[in-house]
Amino acid sequence: MPNERGFDMTFAVPAGPPDPARAHSLDDLVGCLRGLKTWAGDPSFDTITRRINTRWRAAGRRADELARRGTVVDCFKTGRRRINAELVVAVVQALHDYPDYLARWRQALRDGRVGTEAAARVRVYDRLPDDGPGFVGRCAELAAIGEPLTVLTGMPGAGKTALAVRAAHRLAAAGDFDVVLVAGLRGRHPALPPVEPAQLADELHRRAAGRRALVVLDDAASMEQVRPLLPATPGSVTLVTSRRRLDGPRVEVEPLPPADAERLLLRAAPGVPAGPDPAAYRRVAERCGHLPLALTAAAAELTARPGWTVTDHADRLDERRRRLELDGRVESALHPSYRALPGRARDLLRGLALHPGPDFGPEAAAALLATPADLERLAREHLIRPRAPGRYTLPDLVRVYAARRGHDEDRPADRTLARARLRAAVAP
Repeated sequence: MPNERGFDMTFAVPAGPPDPARAHSLDDLVGCLRGLKTWAGDPSFDTITRRINTRWRAAGRRADELARRGTVVDCFKTGRRRINAELVVAVVQALHDYPDYLARWRQALRDGRVGTEAAARVRVYDRLPDDGPGFVGRCAELAAIGEPLTVLTGMPGAGKTALAVRAAHRLAAAGDFDVVLVAGLRGRHPALPPVEPAQLADELHRRAAGRRALVVLDDAASMEQVRPLLPATPGSVTLVTSRRRLDGPRVEVEPLPPADAERLLLRAAPGVPAGPDPAAYRRVAERCGHLPLALTAAAAELTARPGWTVTDHADRLDERRRRLELDGRVESALHPSYRALPGRARDLLRGLALHPGPDFGPEAAAALLATPADLERLAREHLIRPRAPGRYTLPDLVRVYAARRGHDEDRPADRTLARARLRAAVAP
């Protein structure tokens, strides 16, 4: 439609979001980000910042680590020599929270043509994150922590970091340490490579020299990454979290027991009426796989929809499950572990989502043209869970994620053939 000066002010919104894979420079990438903002309905920078911080708070970020409106605005400015990849991914997620699209942005940001200021900056904090009020249970796990080195390991979303923070607060309160040091190792970061030990070792050892140190190393990729960072002073304690099963004293962080999962929901979303189904809280907890990350996301939904009962939310989760949909935070947590797998292990995980039985073993791997070593790789990454010697189960949320990946990545004919092979493998 022409304006009063005769210029046509009409513009077309693109049919789909812009593809960051076509960007060959930072300015190109910023152009994609601007186009995405327009495509997403042109929300204000205040709205984008609020969405980012809502997600980051739910993930346990401290107040001083939240996004500021000005830094969000900077992501949309051309002429920059560096860009904060983590914040750009968060902006994209606030505008279009779809896993495949986020993966394309992460890949574009990993490419050598796009520099990042965040990749070169690794921080060592001298205080612990706040101890989250939604923490429940974990008495046995807390009692097992206290060795000079303890690795907390478990599947994505199991609450490893929250448990490490709770344990560290308890240890620090006893007054046995001269210094507290905290660092993230980015073992499974969605957009940035794992931290090189040399980036942290000098600073950690300088701060811990001659002092009893309580050190928390979050999201480790391997023990090779951890060992150079361990403090040398007797009496020091290091807590490490990792999605992988690492060597050394280890505490397995499993999904919460059903009663604790329901208690977390009640504590995080008080006052929401149950509705006509007295088992609604149990249904929501089951649909969340009893994982703290998924439960926290569900609690946020419970409080964000006035007038809805817990029964309404349980019904909605049932519908989403039938459509193979997961909460964006859960999908984003699982995606880096999936992308880190070698190709055959990824194929195996997608195929296992079609398995008809309650558990599986080498026969299922063989039916899907994989090996027991591929099964063990999935177990080390906590994407499948041991049930008995040589037998495994697929956690419910991982099954939904893998099934969705199968629909997106595999030909229907290949899925039909895989399903037939699996049925033949479990037939008596």
